[in-house]
Formats: sequence, structure tokens, C-alpha cells
Amino acid sequence: MSSVTLRNQRTSLFDRRIMRQAALDSLRKLDPRLMAGNPVMFVVEIGRVLVTAIAIDNPSRFAWTIAAWLWFTTVFANLAEAIAEGRGKAQAAELKKTRAVTIAHRRGADGALEDVASGVLQVDDLVVVPAGEVIPADGEVVEESPASTSRRSRASRRR
Repeated sequence: MSSVTLRNQRTSLFDRRIMRQAALDSLRKLDPRLMAGNPVMFVVEIGRVLVTAIAIDNPSRFAWTIAAWLWFTTVFANLAEAIAEGRGKAQAAELKKTRAVTIAHRRGADGALEDVASGVLQVDDLVVVPAGEVIPADGEVVEESPASTSRRSRASRRR
């Protein structure tokens, strides 16, 4: 029986792919139609537009400073939100990949263990999960072996 241990790869906070997409998304989110979904940021955006118009009409250092801070606030908030969304999407993709490659140790009717992909498990299949391995499917523990810290589980309905 081969032992497979899967671990999530750590993604840098400033991963280039995520940051590039997040920068584009943060600019797209400046659209007032999208901003209207977040009332607090929508009010900040309205204030940003009004203060910028006042700064253009009646230029002063104070007006331009406030306008710059409001622009910075909306762009940075959108960037932070876009980075969080990008990281969430990357983690979801990693989880989907993990599900596709997780090996389950299914116990057959004769008691022998068979290595199968987790995607082929059926309801009521018995699987053995050694310590440190990824649990291949939703289910309930039907027997636990404290000596080896492995568990036998019965697969249940998968989503």
C-alpha cells in the first residue's frame, strides 16, 4: 500500500498572478454600479467625486489633500478586497485539485485494501485513513485504532 500525504502549498501574500489580477479588479470596482452594493464605500465614493469636483473648481491644498485621501481609500479598499477574492479563488482551486488526486484505501469485501481515487468512492464504502493523510471523503468513523492512529470510515453522501 502506498502512502500519500498531501499538503497545501503556501502562496505568498504578494503573489504576482494574484496581485496583477487584483490591481485590474480594484480599478474595475471603482464603477459606481458595483460600488452601490457596498453602502459605506458608495458614500465614500460619492464624497470622493464631490471633493474632487470642489478641488477642481476651487483649488486649494486642503481640498486636494482630502480628495487624494478619498481616492486612496477607495482604491486601496478595492485592492484589498480583490486580493482577498484572488487568494480565496486560488485556495478553492487548490482544494479542487486535492480532491482529484486524493488516494483512498478502500477495504474490499475480502478485507484487502485497494488504493482508489477518492472520486470513485461509493456510499457505504469502508476506507482506512492512516495518520497524516488527507481524509478522502465525507463519512463517519466506524472504528478507530489507537495504536496506529488510523481510522476506518464509512463513506457517506458526497456533495
